[in-house]
Amino acid sequence: MAIEASPAAPPVSVVPAADIVEEPEPVVQADSGVEPVVQADPGAEPSTTEIAIVHTAAEGETSAVAADVSEDVSVETVSTENAPLETEVPVAAQTAHTPHVPHAAHAAHAGADGVVLEPSLTTTATLERDAEPETGSIPVVPGAPRTRRARRAASGEGIEPDELDNPSWLQRGYLPIISWTVKHSVTTLLLALLVLVGTGALAPLMKLSFLGSSGQNTLNISQTLEQGASLSAQDTAASTVEKKLREIKGIETVQVSIGSSGSALSDAFSGGGSGSISYSITTDANADQDALQATVRKELDKLKDVGTLKLAASSGFGASNVIKIDVQASSAKALAEATKVLHDKAAKLDGVAEVDDTISEARPFIQVKVDRDAAAKVGLSEVALGSIVAQAMRPGQIGQIALDETTVKIYLASENPPQTLAEVQGLTIPTLGGPQRLDALATVSVVDGPATITTIRGDRSASVNITPAGEDIGGVSSQVTKLLTDTKLADGVTASIGGVASDQSTAFGQLGLAMLAAILIVYIVMVATFRSLRQPLLLLVSVPFAATGAIGLQVATGVPLGVPSLIGVLMLVGIVVTNAIVMIDLVNQYRDRGLSVPEAVKHGAARRLRPILMTALATIFALIPMALGITGHGGFISQPLAIVVIGGLLSSTVLTLIVLPSLYNLVEGAKDRRAEKRAAKAAAKAAADSGIPNAAQIDSEEAQTGSAAGQTGQNG
Repeated sequence: MAIEASPAAPPVSVVPAADIVEEPEPVVQADSGVEPVVQADPGAEPSTTEIAIVHTAAEGETSAVAADVSEDVSVETVSTENAPLETEVPVAAQTAHTPHVPHAAHAAHAGADGVVLEPSLTTTATLERDAEPETGSIPVVPGAPRTRRARRAASGEGIEPDELDNPSWLQRGYLPIISWTVKHSVTTLLLALLVLVGTGALAPLMKLSFLGSSGQNTLNISQTLEQGASLSAQDTAASTVEKKLREIKGIETVQVSIGSSGSALSDAFSGGGSGSISYSITTDANADQDALQATVRKELDKLKDVGTLKLAASSGFGASNVIKIDVQASSAKALAEATKVLHDKAAKLDGVAEVDDTISEARPFIQVKVDRDAAAKVGLSEVALGSIVAQAMRPGQIGQIALDETTVKIYLASENPPQTLAEVQGLTIPTLGGPQRLDALATVSVVDGPATITTIRGDRSASVNITPAGEDIGGVSSQVTKLLTDTKLADGVTASIGGVASDQSTAFGQLGLAMLAAILIVYIVMVATFRSLRQPLLLLVSVPFAATGAIGLQVATGVPLGVPSLIGVLMLVGIVVTNAIVMIDLVNQYRDRGLSVPEAVKHGAARRLRPILMTALATIFALIPMALGITGHGGFISQPLAIVVIGGLLSSTVLTLIVLPSLYNLVEGAKDRRAEKRAAKAAAKAAADSGIPNAAQIDSEEAQTGSAAGQTGQNG
């Protein structure tokens, strides 16, 4: 046997066959997913046959060609470059007389860097043997890649030159980071989990508000004097307050209205409020409105004998920022006692500017307590006696007439109604026994009582009004809730929190449901796009990390979390998921082209680094003017929204570029490994069922044959 080979040629294994005849030249396609069978023509004349053997290294898989050789074999190795993927293999017919010698053939494959590797070595074997022609077949041992991605990887289809051979300066800084995180995916995810835990620790430090301070440069103050105060007394008290207000730096104008209840709508129906004085104040637009309000409260508290002063604070859109405690009781006495206890405790809370209640606003009135026995002796009941007194005090309607198609009501009024307590006591009451004085049938006295009586489902109710000193409504609400929990009230008395605290809770709950709906809608859209239930869940990992930056930046700037901030969180859901989508979509494209999961993740993340950073930075820079509060009086809405979006984009962008690739590699890599194991088991089972040795069995036979040959040589 004569063998001629170039020095660089790899070892060649040829399957031995029996009698060889010259045959027509069939074509064998070098496809890693097909098992070719070459049929030899038995009618050809015996002659010399050349077998072209293609050497490849497609992931260590081997296609063995069976042929029988009995005598001289001349093997010539020819080095070529850029050989085609289709190689013509003239094959001689086989007869089964000579032992088998394995022969390896490999398909073109794609390197790890994405470059197509063409076959560069062709080996030609010349077989000489006179033999009887016989029809034979050349089987290919199973073991080729079974999955679509593996077949594309083996064939090199769709692979482009590696764009990371010449990375940009951004990619040069990012590639070491992404390589480490992909290699240590579990460690990266644990660190990300610690970041989320830290975010939860920051949450209690964040202030909570409803709509936030509107920043309007106006204040309203109401002043209440004793009931029955003369106009002169009211004017004197108002002058004292007005003088003090004008001395405060930052106040530009003060408008005073005497005889008003402070509400234009109420005054229109009631004809004005007795003993009420209202102040409309305009302040310097450039002044700190919260600090100025605190100064006004402090200065007004120093005044004496001016009645009760209240600074009406308002939130955005004119909404009140007063926290209320609604108290209910079956009796007036129990209601008054419970209201006083809660009022005193609320005044001691931190962050509270003012506390008042509706019961303390008492007014004097005349009480007529009927003596039932005395009234019964003269033939009167409590109701009848009360009606007589009411008719004497105020006009009573006795009928109506029509004049010129207009209905006119008729009232009966006393010519000289009682004006003093003595006149009420001496009021003449007609009875069956003759006229009687009112004080002979009832006790008449002056007592103090509530200005209004409110009932809820038949029970009397009152409210304790708490005004926070700043915008941290959430902090004060938490203290009030704890106060109600720790305070033991009398039987039959209930207390609940209301006002702006209730409005805040309702608004936050509704916006929370809106965020869940937004996340669900985004997930459904991504499922339809990716045709997967698993990958959209991986993309949503960016959403919780957006909260990290949003909460952190709000704590750092001191801007409270309110309704505008939650609207910004709704915007973040779509923005951060968009960045994740563009990255994972490219990673999937690289996997379809044949790259492994880690390589696809590295290439996809590096390629999408610049677009993601450009998108995030463009949005952040556009929101900076709003975050700085230079948008005027509308800043109470725009500033919290901008701060939340900026903080969320900063954290979600960084963590999307680091955590998402690690999570994708961990989940999708495990999926591919399971698929490869199933394919290997299926290939082994198919080989066992067909009786054809697979690559591992062929290698074992080669080792055994070599060992036996060595022992024979030693024995010889």
